[in-house]
Amino acid sequence: MNKKSSGQKTAWQQMALVWKKHVKPPSRPCPSQIKIWEKVLKEKIEEVKNPKVLILGVTPELRDLVNKYSLSTIVCDINPEMIKAMNKSIKYKNSKEKIIIRNWLEMDFIKEKCQRNFIFGLKMFLAGSLNISLFF
Repeated sequence: MNKKSSGQKTAWQQMALVWKKHVKPPSRPCPSQIKIWEKVLKEKIEEVKNPKVLILGVTPELRDLVNKYSLSTIVCDINPEMIKAMNKSIKYKNSKEKIIIRNWLEMDFIKEKCQRNFIFGLKMFLAGSLNISLFF
């Protein structure tokens, strides 16, 4: 491992360590936002048979929100070290969660058969080229 990779790995591990204590909204979802999303999610999962979820990024609060209900989930993030680091911050494990290492800004969701009933992501609309709805 070269010096730059080692430093980046340490930075991502450090981010995971300080996530809950020092990282505040809007850099992470606030509890009231999660409660609103959970209310809508609970209502919608009663309407959809075998709901499928896509989470853009590895934000622990979003993963916990979905994992709490053991939904079929794809989590997509470009950074394997961030994935590994943030895995330590989630409260709920989900055997139906699949992690893929990809840049979600470059994914063709239809072609890659990544069709989902729900899509969550922190700051995904600020990213620019991705035009999707939170729920559909």
